[in-house]
Amino acid sequence: MNSLSDLLNAIAHDKANLNINELSADFIDFSVAAGVGPYLKYCSSEFSSIVKKENLDTLLSADLTAKIITQSMINSLNEIFTLPNMHSIKIILLKGIAVGQQYYPKPWLRIMSDIDLLIAEKDIPEFEKALESLGYKQTSNNPLEFYNKHHHGMPFYNEDTNLWIEVHTHLFSDTSKSKLDNIFKLENINKNTIEVPDNNVNIRQLSPEMQLIYTCVHWAEDYHTYKGCIQLIDVINLIKNNHKGLEWSRITDYIQNTASASSVYLVLSYLEKANALPFGVNPINKSLLKYNNMSIVNVYILHTIIKLYLTGGHKYNKFFNENNIKIIWKTLLRPRNSFINILFIPYNILFPITNKKRFSIIFMLNRIFKLFK
Repeated sequence: MNSLSDLLNAIAHDKANLNINELSADFIDFSVAAGVGPYLKYCSSEFSSIVKKENLDTLLSADLTAKIITQSMINSLNEIFTLPNMHSIKIILLKGIAVGQQYYPKPWLRIMSDIDLLIAEKDIPEFEKALESLGYKQTSNNPLEFYNKHHHGMPFYNEDTNLWIEVHTHLFSDTSKSKLDNIFKLENINKNTIEVPDNNVNIRQLSPEMQLIYTCVHWAEDYHTYKGCIQLIDVINLIKNNHKGLEWSRITDYIQNTASASSVYLVLSYLEKANALPFGVNPINKSLLKYNNMSIVNVYILHTIIKLYLTGGHKYNKFFNENNIKIIWKTLLRPRNSFINILFIPYNILFPITNKKRFSIIFMLNRIFKLFK
């Protein structure tokens, strides 16, 4: 085993025989940093008696930490939900707090850094007042103006529980191309929710179809070395738990010819290539989702990035550093013709669109100097 794609395969097919003795200490550390340490331990339980002590100690520590943090989050969320004024507020659980409890074999296997909730704008003042009554305070390194056009307000933090909560008004920010897709209009989001089992009737989560689309799009739009594997596991577990009832035709109808289609295509095509789709699953005809930015060359490059950096723990270098890989990733996923996206890669690397000084001669010379230093 030299890649987390082996872990994805094990999760998809309910294997618990991963031999983690084959892993280097550096790769174990990468796995823990990537948020999959507890799952690595879970899927290697049949080898637990013969695992190297240093490897086992690292994974046991990650597993225990995840259990404590996850239980603290669940307890804190339940405390919020039991407040008297919560019965009138409709709350939609997002991301880890939703999929971890619903689709994972154990909730703590889904690592979370915060809790994400979607609240109707009219209910936000009441909900924020409830958070403040429990000791939560808004804090951020970003100025308040940053959140004016963002999809969630300034995060709330509780010093006593060390818990962060993000109160969302939408699934995506204004900068996201997918926000314009019909499926992500607020009325359609609200129509595509289901009740959370054994919970208050006002506590809901996204339907499996909506959750799959949202997870894929959110994953693709935010390239991050140390979060890139978690949401792939979300998709695997979601499919495993819903493969008989998952309406693939609805997914196709929702996103065909949209900016979201390429994200879903990329995730499903990679999982299929890694043999990480659960047995018996016959997913949608991915060719129907093949947006015009998903040519053979583009898909090959994106799959290689996933294989090397998101699941392989490959080290970055001066040219293929994390910033440049992120630029390549985002360029290839732009909703334009695939050939045009490829042509734009060197331009976007030379003139990073996120840097206001990108056309400055001094800035360009510094980049070239650092590259060849």
